[in-house]
Amino acid sequence: EQPTAPETGSEWIDSADYDIGDDVPFQLSVTLPSTFNTYDDYTITFHDKQAAGFGAPTITSVYILKADGTQIAISEAATGVGGYTLTNACTNQEKCEFGGCSFNVAVGDINDLYGQNTFAEGDKVVVEYTSELLTGANVGSLGNENGMYVCHPDGHTPQDFVTVFTYELKVNKVDGTTKQALAGAGFTLYKWDAASNDWVKAGDEITGNALTTFTWSGIDGGKYKLEETTTPTGYNTIAPIEFTVDSDHKEEWIKGGNSAFLDLIAKDAAGNIVFADANTEGIE
Repeated sequence: EQPTAPETGSEWIDSADYDIGDDVPFQLSVTLPSTFNTYDDYTITFHDKQAAGFGAPTITSVYILKADGTQIAISEAATGVGGYTLTNACTNQEKCEFGGCSFNVAVGDINDLYGQNTFAEGDKVVVEYTSELLTGANVGSLGNENGMYVCHPDGHTPQDFVTVFTYELKVNKVDGTTKQALAGAGFTLYKWDAASNDWVKAGDEITGNALTTFTWSGIDGGKYKLEETTTPTGYNTIAPIEFTVDSDHKEEWIKGGNSAFLDLIAKDAAGNIVFADANTEGIE
């Protein structure tokens, strides 16, 4: 199971970062054995255990991926017709490897789904879906984990895990001379949107008469701009600050065995490090 690389979607990796509210894409896959066509009915079931920070899945595509790269599309099953079936609950909690998964996707009969196509070593069944990263998702290095395994007529595959991160930015407003906390300011955070080639608000202005710490929770990697949009009386407005949040992810996520990202840093427009925090719980 793998979430896509953030923003680009150019490759599937074991960990990625997203904004809260994003629809995170996932891919489940299993390689078919050469003996599957010796069975009268070769149906497989993907079992997926989602962290509480994810919404219900939306299936985007199910297909057989041939070793040569061609795809055989699989439609949602109708009565008496093979295909895939999504069940948003655990169908057998007592036998489930997770003790209760979030949803199942059953695909079969694989023999019927091949039709006139010929099996080749390395053929896979692939399920792709998205789930929204919800408010309340884990922020920082704990991440939001997803696990899966596949049941087949001979047993089941090992469990596989991926994780999705989201981060928190904190800004403290201080007097430039005394370095004491300074109330009365308001800040707006913008994120660079490559599609529109412009800055887009990452939420409303944060302000308050007694507020001196400003927090944006649930952001991902990317290019940002921080503007002081309300200035305390008697003070000058600070110049906009542009910076990039950059995270370095490990290629493989091992459940309980490692942190899936190595480092989280923010650099200003000149490339200078604004802050850096290895295996951070948040950014400040």
